[in-house]
Amino acid sequence: TTYTNKSNTLLNGINPKKLHPLIHENTSTLAEQKFSSFFTGTEIFLKDHTIKGQHVLPGVAYLEMAREAVMQSADTDIESIQIHLENIVWSRPIVSDQAGVRINISLYSNEKEQIDYEIYSGDNDQILHSQGTAIIKQKEKSDILDLSLIRSKCTKGQLSPDNCYAAFRNVGLEYGPGHQGIKEVYIGDGEVLSKVSLSPLEHDYILHPGIMDSALQASIGLVLGDTNKDEAPTKPMLPFALNEVQIHARCEEVMWVHIKYSEDHAKSEQIQKLDIDLLDESGKICVRMKGYTSRILEEKNENTKNHLLL
Repeated sequence: TTYTNKSNTLLNGINPKKLHPLIHENTSTLAEQKFSSFFTGTEIFLKDHTIKGQHVLPGVAYLEMAREAVMQSADTDIESIQIHLENIVWSRPIVSDQAGVRINISLYSNEKEQIDYEIYSGDNDQILHSQGTAIIKQKEKSDILDLSLIRSKCTKGQLSPDNCYAAFRNVGLEYGPGHQGIKEVYIGDGEVLSKVSLSPLEHDYILHPGIMDSALQASIGLVLGDTNKDEAPTKPMLPFALNEVQIHARCEEVMWVHIKYSEDHAKSEQIQKLDIDLLDESGKICVRMKGYTSRILEEKNENTKNHLLL
């Protein structure tokens, strides 16, 4: 894989020529392929995504950041390729305060001719937030699932958006309009089918943060639909790891989300491991996530600042 350097200038966090809403500037040198972004906290994916009172970058935004950085760097015909991400780990949330936050993503070729990436803040004292591997593949047809068949198996119950977002508020997760995409949730035996929609949808994204985050939110149906539990969760669960995400097509304004437990999921109150498909209205898989692992948020207080730890 070869890389290109399409650079412009980032000054004091202000850049009128952003490459992408999540990737603002190519800040590469001869020694390193790197992109940088400055978030003020007013961006919809931060403003409308609050955990315990703090504006936190959604875990799915890191995936779109990595995808776009690789696409910007790949010296190939972008119409003929697709990008898969593997072995993803979220190690520490990105929290935006009043001063804003500057984020970098660096890309490295590995011995398998794949692309490793690291997302971090700080230039000298770096804090690693996420890492993974990107694989560039020739574009291939995605599977088509039978939505009516899946719906016919999800008859254990149904959740309304109000049910879901009340449960989220109860554990300190506050979603604004840009991240309240759940429209319907149908609960089956160890699986969930959900309709998510946001309109109007910005078309600058392939993995739209609001749609993708709403897809993950729909997993609340597995928790609230578990007849072995007699009460709602009391702590939020945040992304921890993801085995693989296959990116076949752009997220659309209306998506269907099919969620089920991964084959190696171990029943636990602390950790949840899921396989998640995002489908268009014809049932075509646009995004497939395998082995998405989330775990209970732990907190600690350092002086007067509340730190979120994964």
